[in-house]
Amino acid sequence: MNKYLEENNIKFDLPNSVVNFGGGGWSGHKSQLKYPPIYKVKFVSDCHKYLGTKSENITDMYGFTETPIVFGSHWSEKYQDFIFHTPPQARIIIRDLESLDPIEDVGEKGFLEVLTPFGVSASVNHAVVIDDVVELVARNKYPECGYEGDAFLVYGRIKDQEGLGCSSTVEWL
Repeated sequence: MNKYLEENNIKFDLPNSVVNFGGGGWSGHKSQLKYPPIYKVKFVSDCHKYLGTKSENITDMYGFTETPIVFGSHWSEKYQDFIFHTPPQARIIIRDLESLDPIEDVGEKGFLEVLTPFGVSASVNHAVVIDDVVELVARNKYPECGYEGDAFLVYGRIKDQEGLGCSSTVEWL
């Protein structure tokens, strides 16, 4: 898209537009699709350059099959990454990578556990630990945007795993 817009000198002035990236895929793996990685900073910059979209209007989503919770985000100039917010219907626990003990300190990395009272008819899904590494960046309220609730960064799956998330499990098996 960028190549086409650049070659044809096409730019839009849409400062109030919103761009929502469809929930991950930055590494080049999305569902069964495999493609080159997408660099978040460049993506946000290109949205501004070609669409006129302000960085604060560019969002991503985070979720996984094992929980009914979807985490919204905002682009953080401070972290140059998307900060994900815990919605009111969920709580999170960041667990130590070795001991699995809860981590309370902002700035530490660990596994994400999502707790929610909601399940689905085929599975309970009330407390799920996922093998994604995250960093807790705020407890209760994120100062950059004022969102109330815990906030975190997602670094992705732990290394040296045979599968690459639910989308490649069938391929891995």
